Amino acid sequence: MILKNKRAAVFLITFVPTRICWDFIVPLLSIALTSPPHNMTVAHAGLGFTLNYFCFGAASPLFGLLCKYMDRRAIISTSILAIAVTLFIVGPSKLFFPHEQTFLMFVGLGFMGVGEAGVFVPTIPELIESV
Repeated sequence: MILKNKRAAVFLITFVPTRICWDFIVPLLSIALTSPPHNMTVAHAGLGFTLNYFCFGAASPLFGLLCKYMDRRAIISTSILAIAVTLFIVGPSKLFFPHEQTFLMFVGLGFMGVGEAGVFVPTIPELIESV
């Protein structure tokens, strides 16, 4: 029933997997940050996770303006690709970046927030028009 509505299906296919990735990585990354070699306190690790939400909030109005000039699907596709790249940075991925670099993890969390805004903001008009 909900998948018959194409606009709601676009939301389910694009935004829900990005939130699942974020909800999956937070507990794993909090364990990695509070254990050696990082040895951060839980409060400092939580402040690092707030960086994701801050970047999401700061980038959302910018993507709203960008949607007026670009195709929404192109923005969504680019943002999903950006989230995939930041998952390698945040990882921690021993293949691309050593997991001892806490700074890169937090930069990746910031870029992930920007990518999530790029997925969520273009889908809002689709959801409103579907009602």
